[in-house]
Amino acid sequence: MNSASTFKKTTLAALSLLLCGCANFGNVMTHPEAVVQSIKIVQTTSEEIRLLAVLEFNNPNPLTLQLAKIDYRFRLDRNVVAVGSLTNLPLIRNHQLQSVEIPVVLKSQTIRAVLPAPDKNGGYAYRFTGQAFSNNSWDTAPILFDAEGQLLLPQVPASRLSGLNTSRDGKKPEFGVEIFNPNVFPIEVRRLQGQGEFDTLPYVWEFRPRKLSIAAGQTRRIFVPCRPVGHTGAEAAAGKISAGAVLNYWLQGELECLSPQGVIMLVIQQKGGVGKKN
Repeated sequence: MNSASTFKKTTLAALSLLLCGCANFGNVMTHPEAVVQSIKIVQTTSEEIRLLAVLEFNNPNPLTLQLAKIDYRFRLDRNVVAVGSLTNLPLIRNHQLQSVEIPVVLKSQTIRAVLPAPDKNGGYAYRFTGQAFSNNSWDTAPILFDAEGQLLLPQVPASRLSGLNTSRDGKKPEFGVEIFNPNVFPIEVRRLQGQGEFDTLPYVWEFRPRKLSIAAGQTRRIFVPCRPVGHTGAEAAAGKISAGAVLNYWLQGELECLSPQGVIMLVIQQKGGVGKKN
């Protein structure tokens, strides 16, 4: 009898707690939040600047938050320079924080069309705003986010061919290139690779210097050795260079630099005819 009575009391207590939780369920649901953790430049080319924005979502509720879409706007100096949407978003688990990365692409042509010259440090005021939408029936209001700050936009280095030389063994051509850093911060040359022709003979190159830094507003000259492809005519081309004869060439490649504002890429395309160390 006592056992049955105890079971009955336990069951009633559990049911009471369950009903109490259901009754208060609507009161404990809180609107999720999104905060912009960071915005950084990851890559710059002559065509575009790629940013990476990181949002941190806070879901304080007992149910999983199912994000459907994020819409965003990016402004520089009050001008809208990028608008986009992001789908295929992760689930935000109950009582969890979750970071979501948003790639933002700024087209260089758009920036040049709407922005004035930057301040003396090369910076612009930015504002990153947007809203996230969920598939949850318990909270259909958009989750807003808004962040402001200062963004220092990198400039792509300038380069020009500054002569042809021969390798130390005198058997291969190598070309000199002058690289100008127009930024207010130093850059480090990490890689220069590409392909081309000297006197119609194909060559390739991949040059990875060790700690080659270019100070702000400065120019450095480097020589890049070339490797013949499918032929052994390198000595003939090197002989022409040594003799000071005109050598026809074309070069196509890319320069990769590392900076405090991310990776900077420069496409190199040049052709012509040069003599020894022109």
